[in-house]
Formats: sequence, C-alpha cells, structure tokens
Amino acid sequence: MIVPQTFKKVLLTKEGTLKTETFTVSGRKIPLLEIRTRMLKEQESLGLLRIHTDDCYTAMTDAEVRSRLNHLGEDDNTGK
Repeated sequence: MIVPQTFKKVLLTKEGTLKTETFTVSGRKIPLLEIRTRMLKEQESLGLLRIHTDDCYTAMTDAEVRSRLNHLGEDDNTGK
C-alpha cells in the first residue's frame, strides 16, 4: 500500500524572500522485499511458478533440456 504524505518546504528566493512550497511524497508502508517474498510464495502454492534448481537441469539429458527450452519458448539455439 502506497501512502501519500504532504510536506511543506521553505525556500529562499533570489530576491531574498521566503517562499513556501507544498509537495507530496508517496512510499510503501510494507517493504518491497516482503511484498515480493509473499507474492512468490503465493504464486508457487498456486502452481503458477515451477522452480527448477540447477541440479534438476544437470540431471537432464541434452535432449530433455532442449525440449524444456522449446516448451518455454527460450531455445534460440537451433543447433546451427
């Protein structure tokens, strides 16, 4: 949740007079890392993400890795 806050700033102009400006700043009350961690856990539990470790890909044959990359649409290497 982003909560806007309004602040007043007093500036000294070139003429030597004081000028008050109002500005608004928005920031998160919950740290972004906490939001990202929570969303990752939710997406994993819903089955939206499949987390594969390096060991998983190391155990695959070259043909299985190419098949997986083709399935993901990430195989730019056509063997040429």
